[in-house]
Amino acid sequence: MTHANLLTPQKPYYCPNLLPAANKYQQTCTVCILLQGCTLALLLCAGRPEYNAKFSAIGHMGPVAFVDFFRAPLLRFAATNYLDVIFLYGVLGNLGVGEFLPNRLVAPLYVTLCHSWILDEVCAAALGFIFYGPSIFITPDDYLSIATTWPSSVGSRNLVHWGQMFRSPELQMRYYDFGTNCNAYKWKPLHGIDKKPFYESCNQEKYNSTEPPIYDLTKITAPNLMFLGENDIMAVGTDIEEIVRRIGKAHVGDFIYTDYAHMDFVWDRNAKHSVDLADVFFRFSPGTF
Repeated sequence: MTHANLLTPQKPYYCPNLLPAANKYQQTCTVCILLQGCTLALLLCAGRPEYNAKFSAIGHMGPVAFVDFFRAPLLRFAATNYLDVIFLYGVLGNLGVGEFLPNRLVAPLYVTLCHSWILDEVCAAALGFIFYGPSIFITPDDYLSIATTWPSSVGSRNLVHWGQMFRSPELQMRYYDFGTNCNAYKWKPLHGIDKKPFYESCNQEKYNSTEPPIYDLTKITAPNLMFLGENDIMAVGTDIEEIVRRIGKAHVGDFIYTDYAHMDFVWDRNAKHSVDLADVFFRFSPGTF
């Protein structure tokens, strides 16, 4: 399930309730998740500690939590220069566009520009450089197939949330910052200027505080295992070390792949980590030994 499935174009929200909804009727389960799904699991178990008992283990493939450490050039440039805020509150935001990189628009463009045998090499190298890290497992031809479903659209407010944490001088994971202007107005397509809804007006209304609360990772008690690719420029070793330091005894193991980039956990046709995933399920799933 992608985040875009849970969003409408008019509601560019980060989706913090994904895992509670998915886990509502489970007794205990072992999950192996990847990319931003790892972030959601950390936030869930830190913000709703009662959910720790729902998981016999959580396997994180390419986890990202403290974005201060990531090395992806384009994303660092965008966050440093507030491009996320410009996107959300600028022209596109006023037009009601709530998605960042909507697949229905980006995928045809990629296929059109990168279909030739010369340009496909350039496109593949560029994507690896600016987003994920160099992959030795994914060919330029693979990218043309991948583009039919990638990028998976995400709410633009999600992007802003990451930007807020990146620009913060403190090394913390906080709830979304709505600001402190409780009398803010916004321009709404076909309706003109209107006051912001109560639930997004300001931090005082949302959190009863001028600052958004901090996610306390020390409250995570479910067993967590980390899967790291050494060529990954988004989920980097320093970030994972900080996660491990904060969750303490909840960290129960690591799997490190010397030649993996960020998306190899998803796109590699001969994924080496699949054996380790099977081992995690076998060792931690309820009823197995």
